[in-house]
Amino acid sequence: MPQAKEICQKILLDDADYPKALNMLGVIAFAAGEAERALEYLAQAITAKPDYDEAHNNLGNLLRDLGRLTSLRASLRGRLAASPLCNAAAYAREVEAACRDMWRTWCR
Repeated sequence: MPQAKEICQKILLDDADYPKALNMLGVIAFAAGEAERALEYLAQAITAKPDYDEAHNNLGNLLRDLGRLTSLRASLRGRLAASPLCNAAAYAREVEAACRDMWRTWCR
């Protein structure tokens, strides 16, 4: 683990927001018993790449292990609300466009 930590830290010298390195440092910190530091790294990874599922999964596992499920639920709600699946207006536009295209094709 010391080598992996050192490699990730070197990567962050070039790109301070590199999500994979931040995620790995979070995993390493948690394995070393540094839960708060792990939370910081994972939060940074998610901030750098909000759709980074592995970091979200690691954060969820960490919060579960720490007994912080309320915090986990709050972060998942926000992520779901921001997802394209919950954008009703965009979904309606896409369905309308698909229906118009089908109608035009049928009427030819």
